[in-house]
Amino acid sequence: MTSRRGFTFIELLTVITIIGILASIGIPKYRGTKERALVASMISDLRNIVSAQEGFYSLNDDYAGGVWANPERAGKGGRGRISFVPSPGNRISLARRTRSGSVGWRATVRNPQVTDRRTDVCGVYMGHPSFAPNAKVVGEGFPVCY
Repeated sequence: MTSRRGFTFIELLTVITIIGILASIGIPKYRGTKERALVASMISDLRNIVSAQEGFYSLNDDYAGGVWANPERAGKGGRGRISFVPSPGNRISLARRTRSGSVGWRATVRNPQVTDRRTDVCGVYMGHPSFAPNAKVVGEGFPVCY
């Protein structure tokens, strides 16, 4: 009688099939988790911008007109810049706004890795409601994705 070593073709095929089924379940869940993390980083960046803008306003009595990675630059009429480096992959757009004597700002952030069209842009504003980047951004100072 000879001793048999190794696995049969059927056993190997069964194991490969099980691994394939587990991978087909796990990969989409990983993608969804990654997108939620990216959206959370976008919201976090906007909250940090709100704090930075309010700090800038308390020192300069005006809002900054943009962001940059260098030390904060004072200025009036939108020429000032807050020092801010966004999370990796996030692209920030910040603009100072004026309307009927009201001064404020709005900011949006995008990340090209976010593919869900319901949350691929997040925005926040301060000042007049017309400064809101989107109608879904209803609360002044509260970042919302849309």
